[in-house]
Amino acid sequence: MLDTTDNARLVLALSAGLGLIVAGVGNALVGSRRWTGQLSVGLVGVAAATGVAVLFDSTQTWQIVAVGGGLAGALSLSSSGRVRRVASALFRSPRVRWAAAAAVGIGVLGAESVRYDRAEAAALDAQMEDMVARITRPNGVPATGVAFRTDRGNRVTVLVTETPRTAEQLRRSESLTLNDLPSRTQVIHRGPPSDGCNCHGWVFTGGRYGVGGHDVDTILADNGYAVVTAPTAGDACVYRDDGGQVSHTAVVRAVCDDGTVLVEGKWGWMGVYLHPVQSSCYGQKFDFYRTSRGSHMLAIGSESQTEPARVTP
Repeated sequence: MLDTTDNARLVLALSAGLGLIVAGVGNALVGSRRWTGQLSVGLVGVAAATGVAVLFDSTQTWQIVAVGGGLAGALSLSSSGRVRRVASALFRSPRVRWAAAAAVGIGVLGAESVRYDRAEAAALDAQMEDMVARITRPNGVPATGVAFRTDRGNRVTVLVTETPRTAEQLRRSESLTLNDLPSRTQVIHRGPPSDGCNCHGWVFTGGRYGVGGHDVDTILADNGYAVVTAPTAGDACVYRDDGGQVSHTAVVRAVCDDGTVLVEGKWGWMGVYLHPVQSSCYGQKFDFYRTSRGSHMLAIGSESQTEPARVTP
């Protein structure tokens, strides 16, 4: 979320830009011989700028009045004989001068709008990165006494947390984290938070262990998954970061009449959530995968089983 400085800067630019546009266009239409008309238009420009300040940010009102008044005064001076002679080489026609003022106002509005949009996008990206970092499951250690394997026999290391937090600690942290989530009103809570597993483990081990994201592509290749463009209930949904690495795994639960895809998954150590596929903190890069094996669960094999050579699909 942007801070007050960015918001104040936007309001200032909107107010000054609007004042310039009103004063410039109005005076270009009135003409230089009607000084009362120019004065009236200048006052309207200041009023418009002040109105924007009051509407969006009352703390900026007096600053806008001062800036608008200064601009109006400067523009009025441009109609005086002395100033006109100095500027005549560049702007012989009063209408050209006022049109230039309006153009400056349009430029101010456009430039600040672009800057604000970029700043807002950067702030949102930073917020989402922070969210992902906060919900990432605590580092685990390899579980002993159990071995999960792909259909091709490759072992997948599953993880357990050595010092899991209490249910109350998890609920409190989850509540604070959800309050900062932009799409929090679009998710349905389906299961409690837990340090016992992460999203990949929820899908591939039935919620009993954690699974590293680096193992997901191996699971997809070894267990016969293929990318599909028209998902149905039961398909896997795999999210990736900008570098193409797996960041989250969920399961498709339904496809609505309007085409909205609903997925369910565990968000790191947090709870299990049902939500539109676009409404998670893991971004907008995802693919749907389908397998004919009937389940996403990894096979449980013997720890002493010889590790086969990996097969490249």
